[in-house]
Amino acid sequence: MDTVTILCSIGFIHCVLFFFNTIFKSCCHLPYILFLKKTGIDVKFMMLQWVTPCLNRPLQKWGIWRPRFLQWWFSVGTITTVLLLPFAIVLLARTIMKELKQRLSTEAHDPSVLDTVVIIPGYNLPLSDFAYYGITILLCTFVHEVGHAVAAVREDVHIHGTGFSLFFILPAAYVYLDTSQLNALAPSRKLRVLCAGVWHNIVLALYALLVLLVLPIAYQPFYIYGEGVSVTDISPDSSVLGPTGLRQYDVITALNECPVTNSISWKKCLLEALRNPTPGYCISAEFVRENDESIAEHPVAGGAVECCSKDASALGRICFQLVDDSGGPVALPELSCLSARELIESGNELCATQSLNSCASPLHCLRPTIGNHTKLVTIHRSEGQVVLFLGNPAEIYQTVKVSDYTPRWERCDPLVPQVVETFTKYVYLISSGLAVANVLPVFFFDGQHISAVLCDLLLAKYVNDSSTRLAISLCLNVLGTLLLVTGVLMPFLLKYV
Repeated sequence: MDTVTILCSIGFIHCVLFFFNTIFKSCCHLPYILFLKKTGIDVKFMMLQWVTPCLNRPLQKWGIWRPRFLQWWFSVGTITTVLLLPFAIVLLARTIMKELKQRLSTEAHDPSVLDTVVIIPGYNLPLSDFAYYGITILLCTFVHEVGHAVAAVREDVHIHGTGFSLFFILPAAYVYLDTSQLNALAPSRKLRVLCAGVWHNIVLALYALLVLLVLPIAYQPFYIYGEGVSVTDISPDSSVLGPTGLRQYDVITALNECPVTNSISWKKCLLEALRNPTPGYCISAEFVRENDESIAEHPVAGGAVECCSKDASALGRICFQLVDDSGGPVALPELSCLSARELIESGNELCATQSLNSCASPLHCLRPTIGNHTKLVTIHRSEGQVVLFLGNPAEIYQTVKVSDYTPRWERCDPLVPQVVETFTKYVYLISSGLAVANVLPVFFFDGQHISAVLCDLLLAKYVNDSSTRLAISLCLNVLGTLLLVTGVLMPFLLKYV
């Protein structure tokens, strides 16, 4: 099923559950109401919630474990979170300005520049990665809420229970605290509880980053890293399959003349193959005369010109056009029907993709005459023949899954380290994203309460009226909310408007 069908099916299930929940509650169906009360389940529109007190005892134990260490731990977390606040505001504002700048100019995006990106399943996140996304969201929110809960126990704030929710397709965890006890705390103690969630997300993100840096070293006795990508899966309908096509566990080392060392260079080489014209090949006149099987040329769809018969095309022959700038007569036809595999495997060098000959004499530059969206891509493997792909390079990206890790032995599955690395990447990205989002002065986020406490602490000497400080805090939250909403909606507005 495609993305839209899956999302619509999930939305339909939510609507059915909400409909029957409304019916049973409105009819005062006692068994159903008792069931909800006993289990702690609550059904809302596009949301399922479950609250349980089963974690209260472990959280109480964690909160009284090593009091001095926890005092130091949450004090450091408070300072770190407060220092993160201006950085998060600048980062979000900078991302918005860069999006606008790219919209008004033709500059390419620089992936090395730090910015924020909203991850949305089915939009910029493939549904094949949704399992990573869902588990990571649940883990990161759980760690976030554990921070609040343990800090609350340290400050003698009662915990009513912990909960888990499913908002449409996104899982999350949360904790119920006694808000009256929390609001009665001194500002510094209250700030430690409020900043604990962000602090735990920062620590989790740093830990995930450390694991990502150590993984290539830890896997070194079992896998080779940085010398190509290993094919882990190929879609059954992929055009790269065939007698001389790609196979599972093949190690890809290059695309055309673009070296492939890891998944990043793999995507970069595919993008170059997609954007750039198909290169030409330096061929001798003797090779053309001995292998040419051209017929009278005729145009085909996509702006290409065909000079090979159907039987010749079925045998892997392609029409090549002479691209020559020698300044003198060339004793070769303009179009030649040649075997692409024989031509490429004969070790011919690539020539310029421009309409100029860059071959050394007496070689000539011939380029395939194929459509605008069709490219001839050569996939080089560490073992076996070169794979020739004729089509859109985007199909390779969509149908071939690769891993950065090449097994040293057959029993080592390249999918195992790739799964661990992918999951760790999501933990780093989502945990750091939650830290940045929750520290911002935004309504319904931790930053709303953090900014209010900071206003009380920092402005108490200058603004005596508490209502004025509250008004300043509300203004900051309005601006922060507008900034976050703009950052989230900006990519969509710029894309579709």
